[in-house]
Amino acid sequence: MVFFDENDPPEARRFAIAHELGHFFLDHLLPRRRALDFFGEGIRNVLDQKRPATREESLTAVLEGVPIGVQIHLMDRGPTGDIGKGTIARSEMRADRLALEWLAPSTHARQVMQDGPQDTQEQRLAAYFGLPLERAETYARILRGEQGRSRFSIVSFLGEEPG
Repeated sequence: MVFFDENDPPEARRFAIAHELGHFFLDHLLPRRRALDFFGEGIRNVLDQKRPATREESLTAVLEGVPIGVQIHLMDRGPTGDIGKGTIARSEMRADRLALEWLAPSTHARQVMQDGPQDTQEQRLAAYFGLPLERAETYARILRGEQGRSRFSIVSFLGEEPG
């Protein structure tokens, strides 16, 4: 289930749905697939919490970096409601980026950004792809930061976005 404010504009609702689907894909389906690929079908009952992991499975999972435990609880927030830094912040950033890629594929978004003056790039992204303006502003900043950078960068690898 995805909850959102029905009074939000359509572009905010679309982004919220894509963002939550990004969490499902990145934080649940991909780790699960990775565990099944690594351990085989025998780990399915652990993933489905029908049996505990053996000591060997637990140790192997830690040493190999293959998650087999309960998924992280991404609703945890600080006392003021902030997500802070760390696992939750990285997960939120990754879900945002995947949502943006689904709604406005970067190759196409870069073209839309180039088709006019630089000072209207964000508005063009928002209008063309139906993105909330604040998300289009973030995306434009990210895409400009990636311009001319090699496909692999330590910044991208560590999950840091240009600020």
